[in-house]
Amino acid sequence: MTRSIKSSIIWLLALVAFTPSLLAAEDDNKQEIEELKRAVESLQKRVKELEAGQAPPAAPAPAAAPPAAAPAPVVAKPGEAPSPAEEAEAKMATYGRQSPVNYRGNVDDKQEAAARPGDYTLDPQYRGFIPIPHTVFMIKFNPKPRLDMTVDTQNSGDDFRFVPAKIPVEGSPEHGGGERFNANGNGSQLRLDVRAPSVGGNFRFYYQNDFFGSDTKNFQYRLQHLYGQYYGLVAGFTYGIFEDPDAWPDTIDYEGPNSVIFARRPLAHYTFTLPESLSLTLGIEQPDSFVDTTGDPDASRRSRPPAVQHDLSFHRRPWRHVRWP
Repeated sequence: MTRSIKSSIIWLLALVAFTPSLLAAEDDNKQEIEELKRAVESLQKRVKELEAGQAPPAAPAPAAAPPAAAPAPVVAKPGEAPSPAEEAEAKMATYGRQSPVNYRGNVDDKQEAAARPGDYTLDPQYRGFIPIPHTVFMIKFNPKPRLDMTVDTQNSGDDFRFVPAKIPVEGSPEHGGGERFNANGNGSQLRLDVRAPSVGGNFRFYYQNDFFGSDTKNFQYRLQHLYGQYYGLVAGFTYGIFEDPDAWPDTIDYEGPNSVIFARRPLAHYTFTLPESLSLTLGIEQPDSFVDTTGDPDASRRSRPPAVQHDLSFHRRPWRHVRWP
């Protein structure tokens, strides 16, 4: 009996000692169960939203940073030397200035090939030019195909071009002959223009040709322009010093009007730019003359020693344009 009482007392003390631990473990299990329940409920809610096709609310986008203020231009104070940046901007402002002579857009364009004084150009935007990689140059290739068709009631003297001096007069063996038709592409041109507007000197290399190299054959090569220009110096083959391509009238005829000064020849000239849109050009060119020997078979032409040509050119657009030798 005594031993049974002792055993009961020992089991009672052990139960009292372990009861708090059991209760604490039971509380922890309840907390974990509650957290699992909440997680399951959240997943069930997410599944229902996806099944209903509802997109989850997007997170608010971060606020955009305010744009950085543009740096103010640096302006030198009076009496101070300009900074390198200011010198570069001043130089760039002098390159590619719009020419005071307007581009007229004629059918037979004579203006594009003309050298311009100083840093003037007909198109300061240089449209159509392609930069050459790793160089300061840009290039423009401008082919101009052309087809001319003519119909004459009688012999016009030349089937390839209109030359009034070759039209047979009445009574001559060449006069008459009935209607004539001709088509040719001799007026087609190839043009190549190389510029370097980012450096000083208004550098330019210009090339142009057509195919009027013969009066008796079709599509024969003829050089029209091949010259270089740098710091006012022009050398090569181009318009004569006295010619003014900006005053060329707009005509459909490729040969242009009668009684107009038009000559391309080897030359070298230098143009001085003066104030008030004036310029002075001095140079030397190959003298040349043409004599019609049709009426006198014994006549001949003779070229004298090279003559120095001088040309004073005054441009004041839009109301004055004077040029004299």
